[in-house]
Amino acid sequence: MMTVDSQPPVASPQPSAPTPPEAGEPGLQPAELALYDKLRELRRTSAAEASARAGSLVPLFTILSNACLRDVARQRPVDLAALCFVRGIGKAKSAAYGVRLLEVLHSQAPKLDLGLRGADAVAATRLRVPAKLAPGEQPAREQAFAAFATGASLAEVQTLTGRAETTVAGYLAAYLDERGVTEPEPWLDAATCARVLQVAATQEDARLRPLFEALAKTVPYPALRVALAIGRNRARKPYWPPSGGPTR
Repeated sequence: MMTVDSQPPVASPQPSAPTPPEAGEPGLQPAELALYDKLRELRRTSAAEASARAGSLVPLFTILSNACLRDVARQRPVDLAALCFVRGIGKAKSAAYGVRLLEVLHSQAPKLDLGLRGADAVAATRLRVPAKLAPGEQPAREQAFAAFATGASLAEVQTLTGRAETTVAGYLAAYLDERGVTEPEPWLDAATCARVLQVAATQEDARLRPLFEALAKTVPYPALRVALAIGRNRARKPYWPPSGGPTR
C-alpha cells in the first residue's frame, strides 16, 4: 500500500470568489470567454451538489474539465444531439449535465451575440482518431486487472507484467474506474486519499502536476491517480457510502 510520511496539515477548503478564466484561453474570443465563465459557474454548483450527495468533496474537474467547457463555449451546441459531439461529453456526462449546460447556452449565447450549432456542424469540427493499444499491451493490461482484483500491489503487478511503474499506475487507475471502486485500500491508505481529494476539490485543472505541487510534492503521482479515481467513483454513487458500509 502506498503511504505518505510527514504529511503537512491541509486547511479545509473555503468557498472563494469565482476566478476569471485564464489569460489566453486557446481559441476563445472575448464573448466565448464570457460564456466559458458562466459554464464554470455551473460546474461549481454541480460540484457542490455532487459533494453533498457523496458526503465528500468532489473535484471540479471530475464534473467537467476546463478543456471540455472551453469546447462547449467554442462549439455552442443547440441540443443534446449536438452536445454529444463535444469533446469530453459522452452519454454519462450528457445525461448528468446536458440539460443544465443547454440552459446556460440558450440563456447566455443571445446576450453575447453568439449563435448555436446543430449536430452536423459540431461533429464536423471533431477529428476522430481511434485509440489503439500497442502490440502486446492488451494481455499485460488483462494480467494487471486480474492481479488487482486479488489485491496485488503496484510493485507486484510491475513484476508480473514487466511494465514500467507509470504504465502499471495507469492500469490501476483504469481498473478502479472500470470497476467503480470507492475505497483506496490496499493500494493507498485512506488518510492520504482523503487529503488528496480535499486539495483536489479546490483545483480546476485536471492535470496531475498542479495537484502534486498543491500538496507540496509530498504525494507521488501513482498515489494521486489512485485517489482521483476513487473520488470519481464516489461522485458517481449518489448515496456513497451506503448504510451497510464502504463499497469496494
